[in-house]
Amino acid sequence: QKLRFCFKTTEAIAQRYCKLTLGKKWAAHRQSLWNEFYDPTKTKDQIICNVPTGIDRTQWAHFVTYRLKPETMVQVSLLFRL
Repeated sequence: QKLRFCFKTTEAIAQRYCKLTLGKKWAAHRQSLWNEFYDPTKTKDQIICNVPTGIDRTQWAHFVTYRLKPETMVQVSLLFRL
């Protein structure tokens, strides 16, 4: 029987692929969490009190604080303009 496909890789290439893939998925998950739980009509404290299921309250508070920093908001707006 003749081989139709041969996939050669190294450990370094496989690790790099896994890290890149996980990074993209994690970034997409963070963005979807933010899109789901961010409400511009609510205060920072109200958003922090609305903790998603499965997320530690302290981690959520740090995430919300980070996302509401002016520098972060500028970075995000620049990314979405591209």
